Amino acid sequence: MKKIAVLILIINIIFIITYTTAHEEKNTIRVLLVFAHPDDETWMKGTIAKLVNDGYILHLIYVTSGDKGSDRSGRGLKDGLLAKEREKKVINALGTLGVLNNINFLRFPDGELGEHTSEISKIIEIKIKQISPALVFTFGPGGINVEKWWPNLD
Repeated sequence: MKKIAVLILIINIIFIITYTTAHEEKNTIRVLLVFAHPDDETWMKGTIAKLVNDGYILHLIYVTSGDKGSDRSGRGLKDGLLAKEREKKVINALGTLGVLNNINFLRFPDGELGEHTSEISKIIEIKIKQISPALVFTFGPGGINVEKWWPNLD
C-alpha cells in the first residue's frame, strides 16, 4: 500500500509539472485538496510542499475536525477541545509547508460522515464551482486520488 501511495504521488507531481509547463503559468492554477480529518494531509506533505513551492494556489477542506480521534498529547482532550487542538495543529503544520490560508473546516461529526454524504457533496461541489481548480486531490478509504477538473486538460 505504501509503495502504491508513493507511486501515485510521484505520478501526480510529474503530471502537474508537465501540465503546467505545457498549458498555464503556475501562479494561476488552483488545486483543491479534500481530507476527512486533520492529519490526513501527512500522506501528501511532499506534494503539498512542492505545489506551494512552485506557486500553485492551494485550497484545503477538512470534512471533520477529528473530534472522535485519540488525544496523543496526554492531556485527555476529547470532543470539541480535541477538535480545536487538531485544527490548531494542522494549521501550524500546513504553515510550515507554506500553506497560510484557504484552509476550511466543515466540522461534520467524526465517524458519522456516511450520514451526511449528500450535504458534504453539495458543499464540495459549491467549492469546486467557486475556485475552479485544475486538480482535486482526495484521500479516501482507497487511498490518494487525483481528478482533473480543467475541461481542456488533456
